[in-house]
Amino acid sequence: MLASNLHRLRDGTGFVFLRQRFHSQKLAPAILGLSALSWTIGNLLCELTHLIAPERVLRVRYEDVCAEPERELRRIGDFTGLKMGTVIQAIQDREVLPITHKLAGNRMTRKESFVFEPERSKGRPIPDHIRRIGDMLTWPLARFYGYT
Repeated sequence: MLASNLHRLRDGTGFVFLRQRFHSQKLAPAILGLSALSWTIGNLLCELTHLIAPERVLRVRYEDVCAEPERELRRIGDFTGLKMGTVIQAIQDREVLPITHKLAGNRMTRKESFVFEPERSKGRPIPDHIRRIGDMLTWPLARFYGYT
């Protein structure tokens, strides 16, 4: 239910780079382009949903969750009607949290639990040439979402 109502964001170039690293260098430009296109189309569809039913969409930036998890989780709780106090406390206490619902195929789906550590979410640095290509391919929406 949350996935259908929340519009989660992550910097498009970061998303592109995460996808790109699993492929050969020959295919990197094509994979980069397809990933950027996928990010853009997916977010455009979310924006279309927001135009049709704005009361049903909450935009949540991944970076904001990492920077201020308590504030963002309270926003999500207010939007969904879920009580987030237990989750907020668990995050503040650095408790091990179970992964009970696997929504997508990222590296987290192979784990049974995790500790929310925003400082680890920075990831590895993105080379400048990859960053520039990703920025060019995603700039209109990325700028709209506050990514510069």
